[in-house]
Amino acid sequence: MLLELQRQRCHNVSFITPTHLVPHLIKGLRIAIAGGLNVPLCYNTGGYDSLEVIKLLDGVVDIYQPDFKFQDSSIAARFTQGAPDYTLHAAAAIKEMHRQVGPLQVIDRLANRGMVVRHLVLPENMGGTDVFVRWVVDELGPDAHVNIMGQYWPAFRANEFPPLDRQLTQREYAQAMAWAREAGLRNFH
Repeated sequence: MLLELQRQRCHNVSFITPTHLVPHLIKGLRIAIAGGLNVPLCYNTGGYDSLEVIKLLDGVVDIYQPDFKFQDSSIAARFTQGAPDYTLHAAAAIKEMHRQVGPLQVIDRLANRGMVVRHLVLPENMGGTDVFVRWVVDELGPDAHVNIMGQYWPAFRANEFPPLDRQLTQREYAQAMAWAREAGLRNFH
């Protein structure tokens, strides 16, 4: 299937939330690469990854796209089942991803290597966007690529968890972008 996607002129192959399938992916990739697969491989993840697994992917993944949702583990524990240490695990995994591939490299408007970190801005700064952008500059550098997402939409049981029971305001999103500029980030959108 990977080789067929390449024949169809795909720009990359993206594996989404693949951590639990890594052994199978590696086996399949060995076969596909031996058969001529040479498009960039993208690892799209929620960010709560085993550092051990990410280290095993060194030299395999070309592009990482992790989320970094929360900067406060006590807030993360309320909203991530079984992940009270989300912030520590995500930070370690993302730093390792960055060590492996560095900042995003784009040729002819197509990413071919590197990392872009995604962060969803939440109402009343529940995700800690101000802390997140400073962490990126301090740990990954000001040239790290960051997607600061403003599309939060309350769903499922969000009405039980104010302020997550409402959409993000334009003012809150504008503040998030201002924090990114103030922190010294250069490649964010």
